[in-house]
Amino acid sequence: MGSDIPARRDRFFVICAQQRSGTTALGKALGRTSTIETYAEIFHDKSGGDPRNYFEFLKIDDSNLQYLRYPSQDNRKILFGKYLNYLHNLGRKKHIVLDIKYNSWHNFDSIWHSPMAPPVLLDFFKSENVNIIHVQRRNLVSQYVSLAYSDASGKYFYTETDRNESDTSKSIYIDTKLLLNSLLVTQATQNLFRSFLRNYPNSLDLYYDEIYNGQRVASEATEKLRSIFHFEDSELTTDQIMTPRRPASAVSNREEVLAALAHTPFAEMAMEAFQDGTSEATPAGAQQPAPQSTV
Repeated sequence: MGSDIPARRDRFFVICAQQRSGTTALGKALGRTSTIETYAEIFHDKSGGDPRNYFEFLKIDDSNLQYLRYPSQDNRKILFGKYLNYLHNLGRKKHIVLDIKYNSWHNFDSIWHSPMAPPVLLDFFKSENVNIIHVQRRNLVSQYVSLAYSDASGKYFYTETDRNESDTSKSIYIDTKLLLNSLLVTQATQNLFRSFLRNYPNSLDLYYDEIYNGQRVASEATEKLRSIFHFEDSELTTDQIMTPRRPASAVSNREEVLAALAHTPFAEMAMEAFQDGTSEATPAGAQQPAPQSTV
């Protein structure tokens, strides 16, 4: 498997976000450059046999990996080095971008770990000065509905060939108790990661609503990304498009949702999400499970 320490840790970049934040489209846009290679979610449970996936890495028949599965702090550090080296050897471009969702960072935590403490993996990356791109979505209600719609439709991203695809017969029911709980957890998690990355000099904040202009990455976001990747491309484009049908239009109990959120911190988000004519602001993201209270 090669040496434990990759030759260049500055080759790695991380996209950190909640599901349905447009990270798949962003990764595809970055991957179209000549110097950036983007990996799908490395901790996704549906790896499809992708050798870059962490769980595929763990299947390697290597006696040195077996003893490292005991989750002590020292073992986690060694395993982290081996996995990065493994990814380093698979890479073919100058930079490698890893996609890690909020609810996947725990995979390198050791035996004893406080749920409010920074993930061990995040500390590992920060100790190596790895650039972390924190993609956030301001309207958490739209994000939740987008995820619910994707799960119901079974389709999680769209390209030009899907532009005319709009099944208006499909509807989704939103459990308002589950919705409010999930929104509170998502908001708290997003704020927690903001605190984890506060004052870290190699972090970059991007907001979902400001990343895209159609199938192009907006100029301001492009320049922010250029400042850390130093690519020469004049613009970044993706082959993904916005969800053809506005997800909120599929919600069968819209008035119930609005009433449930009327006197909560999410009231304005709900009004905006259900405005007539409002659509997804960016291409849809990668496949994920249905919304749960433990998001």
